[in-house]
Amino acid sequence: MLTTNLTGLMHEFYAVFREILSAGECWRSIEPHGVLRSSKEYFEAWLDGYRSVRPFNGHDEKAVVAFSIIGDLRVVAWKLGVARSSRGKPILGISDLPGVVDKWLDWERKNMCF
Repeated sequence: MLTTNLTGLMHEFYAVFREILSAGECWRSIEPHGVLRSSKEYFEAWLDGYRSVRPFNGHDEKAVVAFSIIGDLRVVAWKLGVARSSRGKPILGISDLPGVVDKWLDWERKNMCF
């Protein structure tokens, strides 16, 4: 019994550890998208802190801007009531989508400098 529980614990530990290791490199540009959305000043402070520990180049910064829109897709799906976690009456309807897309395009114009 103890061996089975220990084996199960080791498998869980390994799965969590592997998740942590694989998440860092691939998704680090998604982490600060909420910070950038709230304030460019806060984002600059976040960058200073992050860069004191690990490199974060210009390509990573551009990816943050893209992830700001990509991250919002989940929120819009939830508000439309089409996400698995959506509950109750939808907050957005199909008629709201042109306004949502216009906001994304405006965000892109103001923030994506390629």
